[in-house]
Amino acid sequence: MDADIEQFVKNFPQCELASHSPTLVQCLLWDYPQEQRRCLQWLDVAIVNSANTNTTVEKLRAVIATQCLPSAVVTGNGAVFTTKEFETFLHHNGMKPILSAPYHPSSTGQLERTVQLFKEGIKRARSGN
Repeated sequence: MDADIEQFVKNFPQCELASHSPTLVQCLLWDYPQEQRRCLQWLDVAIVNSANTNTTVEKLRAVIATQCLPSAVVTGNGAVFTTKEFETFLHHNGMKPILSAPYHPSSTGQLERTVQLFKEGIKRARSGN
């Protein structure tokens, strides 16, 4: 009977969406902020027409204005996050840029898992479950 239940769950569409099993790796935990003005970890998502440095800086300014000033910003290696303008913005605001390791998503397990959970949540919301 256990095998039947396991097979049913494996074939159930919503369970398939949620059962993404990445390769096990040791996750590196980010340090908690030491200063009161700093904030904890969170994911902030914005819909944009164009992914460019100016738009990214504008959205990050809005987050800082409504949330807090993070001590570090963890991003992918996209062109938006590797420009001199973006790096300068982070530096002038006391934020440390942390780029994920290219072509090795498991090395930034915490970031990748957060993005994966967000995407799965959107899929479920669109399917009505």
